[in-house]
Amino acid sequence: MTGQESSSVALEGNRYHASWEPKQALARAEGVIATELAARDTVDNGVRMFVIIGVPILGAAVISFFVGCCIAHVRIKRQEYGSKDVEMGRR
Repeated sequence: MTGQESSSVALEGNRYHASWEPKQALARAEGVIATELAARDTVDNGVRMFVIIGVPILGAAVISFFVGCCIAHVRIKRQEYGSKDVEMGRR
């Protein structure tokens, strides 16, 4: 092989590579887009799971806290005024 033949083979190889480059770039871009969509779906699923599971748990915690405060308030008032007055709504 002379130097000229090897350069023409190299050029043909580059042309072959260049013809595949847009397809590879497109496949790479599709892969990136698919990865981003999968990540977005993962985040959406996380938010959805938080709403389905977390919000009722947080709501139950808030209600429990409120009920606990009411019970503590009633107990304090019973100690201050006597149990019958608090139960009857009198001071």
